[in-house]
Amino acid sequence: ETGGINAEYGEWRERSMGKRDAEDAPAEGEGSPKRSKAEPEGEMVEGEQTEQGVAAREALAYLESFGSDGWKFRKVRQTWLLQNLYDDNLVPEDHFPQLLKYMAGLKGVSRDKTLQQAQEMVKGFEEADEAVEVDAIKQSRAVQIVGALIE
Repeated sequence: ETGGINAEYGEWRERSMGKRDAEDAPAEGEGSPKRSKAEPEGEMVEGEQTEQGVAAREALAYLESFGSDGWKFRKVRQTWLLQNLYDDNLVPEDHFPQLLKYMAGLKGVSRDKTLQQAQEMVKGFEEADEAVEVDAIKQSRAVQIVGALIE
């Protein structure tokens, strides 16, 4: 009995895992080696782009169906629209008027946060130095949003 508990553990480990697996497994107290990320931070992998594309299509379809008989509220779609409403690549200009109609019906915290964010953006654009380039699309959308939510 020279090994004590550790020797018993080793024998048990070999029996339960098989001798070959036990030799390849990390020793007690050692973690598995850390894996490096497959993609550098900030770059999207193909699966993420596909998921974003699907989310965008579903959100725009949700927006297009707003006001029709088959429309049903979906919090996930609303959240996506509110997070991306200033991006004309994700919410194209031809969908924006419908988004404004949708937003006019917002209630509660969603309405308050969206209005506050738009008002802060408008104020920031007004206070910006002439040397700072202002994103005209974001500025226009922020002004329209404030108008839709204040009425």
